[in-house]
Amino acid sequence: TCWDRRSPQSFRRVLETSGRQGVPVGRPEHSAAEAPAAEGELLRFNDDGSGPDGQLVFAEPESELGVVPITPCARCGESTPAPRSRNGNGGASLTVVCPQCREAMAQNDERIPGYRWIRDLGRGGMGQVWLGQHYQTGEQVAVKTLLPEVAVDRQARVLFLREARLSLQLDHPHIVGFRDDGEYDGQLYLVMEFVPGLNAEELRERHRGRLPAPLVCQLGLQSLQALEHAHGRGIVHRDLKPPNLLLRQQGRHYEVKLTDFGLAKNYRDAGMSQLTQRGEVRGSVPFMPPEQVLDCRGVDHRADIFGLGATLYHLVCGQFVYNFSPPEERDPFVTIIEDDTIPLERRGVDVPRPLRQVIQRAIEKDRGRRYQTAAEMREALERAA
Repeated sequence: TCWDRRSPQSFRRVLETSGRQGVPVGRPEHSAAEAPAAEGELLRFNDDGSGPDGQLVFAEPESELGVVPITPCARCGESTPAPRSRNGNGGASLTVVCPQCREAMAQNDERIPGYRWIRDLGRGGMGQVWLGQHYQTGEQVAVKTLLPEVAVDRQARVLFLREARLSLQLDHPHIVGFRDDGEYDGQLYLVMEFVPGLNAEELRERHRGRLPAPLVCQLGLQSLQALEHAHGRGIVHRDLKPPNLLLRQQGRHYEVKLTDFGLAKNYRDAGMSQLTQRGEVRGSVPFMPPEQVLDCRGVDHRADIFGLGATLYHLVCGQFVYNFSPPEERDPFVTIIEDDTIPLERRGVDVPRPLRQVIQRAIEKDRGRRYQTAAEMREALERAA
């Protein structure tokens, strides 16, 4: 809905600027001839919603027409004027609240519309995460935001928005659930399901550095179910490691929730992204397959097979798949490319042979010799368990 200050009228779609001829920019089957407009005129839908399906365009710049977009308040649903995005982020949904809700948010310590801040959970190089609570439902959520000094960087914003877009495609009991995303007061945010408890690395440390084989199998099987779901949608995680396996304890059982798709990509969309520049490496070094060091953009789902195998290796023996030297002595990327992975039987830990064989095949340096799908590895791990 838009409002023209010169002649108040309601319209069905947001208007955008597009030269002298107004054209619908929604479905491609509609042409400009179906909805001609003289310069300075507004196109509109019928009151019943009939007409071109998509956004409408007007023929003069917004500043000349004086048209102000009207959108529902994200908090109460009442119509309110929508400001422009401050970041020019090219993809974030601008979250708008009415003046009354802004006052309520300030009183309720809501940092983004609808979610009250409870406490900080963590901070990384690009963003911070805090525990929030929906002011109506009471649901606790994890809210991820970009740090102000990072948000000015276009590439960082694109990475952040890509995580939100890919999260929308994932709906699985072993993947952290997506709740909301947007931009508010110039800040990009992502709202996800909150998983109380430990991650797999913290659980390993509590078990004196090594997890028992049956528990490793349990965590691995659930993680593989999550990967089957993601890979089935063409999404590769690219950053599997113990801290990204969140665990919700249910008695003696742990429910896995795979998280942090910040480095994920759709490997079926060739050339989808120009984010990875020549020489750039993304991922967590000790769990990274060699092809990810050589060509981060060119990896496919088999990189996740290696990443999960390296994760299970670490959980069951407490060491990495490579013997890394101090960085000042040897670049860890050189180790990944040139050295062989260390067989589990050389780690001096009693690991059942069937589990050892599953992990060893998963961490083959040649991806053609690994399990070719998450389903294949899951079936092998089920037999080993």
